[in-house]
Amino acid sequence: MRKIEITDITLKKLSQDRGVSLLFREKTAIAACADTLGADTIELAPIKNLREDTIIYKTIAQKVQNAAVAIPVGFNTEDVASAWECVKDAKAPRLQVEVPVSTVQMEYTYHIKSDKMIAQIGELTKTAKQFCADVEFSALDATRADEDFLIAAAKEAEANGAVVLTVCDNAGVSTPEQIAQMVSKVKSAVSIPVYVQVSDQINMAVAAAFSAIKNGADGLK
Repeated sequence: MRKIEITDITLKKLSQDRGVSLLFREKTAIAACADTLGADTIELAPIKNLREDTIIYKTIAQKVQNAAVAIPVGFNTEDVASAWECVKDAKAPRLQVEVPVSTVQMEYTYHIKSDKMIAQIGELTKTAKQFCADVEFSALDATRADEDFLIAAAKEAEANGAVVLTVCDNAGVSTPEQIAQMVSKVKSAVSIPVYVQVSDQINMAVAAAFSAIKNGADGLK
């Protein structure tokens, strides 16, 4: 029977999208709840306050009993070690290379062109792989990316050691059919599991999730 991996992104979404400031015990309680409910992976938000976040994330990583614990490594190779320090004591740690792949986000967020982003994806993935066997490449804003560039980015990440790939609908305006088509094309280009992170901005997240799974998605966030 085919198994669909489920990733809980509650902690990340509350911090990034809603700007919610949670107490230490609230963060650990959310992680414990997701673990108890059977999530395969629990995602942490990117490090903002190195000292404070390291303490909190190390505690979460040590307390989670069943799920993998994933954390973004940032955009500079120098930050990878700090991310690893946060999750290295987890039962199943995962490092995430998480960068935008749409032209608008690459140039607006990082002010770099596509060729330099490809090189950065490769370098970050290679560096993360030196610390952790389980490395994920998360293609942010994938639904607005040039298709050829998205495929090139996915292949670059896989070539440098990524074992999981996620395509994200951050813009939240794609139909279930468009999400399914994207997943199918990426699946045909790589040999690693492909996850999808859907959005409910147009109230179609559930439909998009089922459509993606029907077309080969191996995991859902």
